[in-house]
Amino acid sequence: MVRDARTATVVTGLGVVTPVGDDERAFWAGLCAGRSAARRCEELAGLPADFACRADRTDLDEAVGGRAGWRMARFAKMALVAARRAVADAGL
Repeated sequence: MVRDARTATVVTGLGVVTPVGDDERAFWAGLCAGRSAARRCEELAGLPADFACRADRTDLDEAVGGRAGWRMARFAKMALVAARRAVADAGL
């Protein structure tokens, strides 16, 4: 494979929204400690698997801001928050 300098990718910032930790430090600490994020979910009661690994952020609408927030799916809001954090972490 030939490397082309014009297509090189450099990761300079990190942003996370995860069930293990809601910021970079908590995420790495939980990951290194082997902390499980699995929790029972009332919405899944009665199903063969009644647990999930949920990132329990309640402020996603506020974090996303603007009128677009109410139209976005939860996963898209989490991705946007993580991307904004990565940009801030990179100092861009």
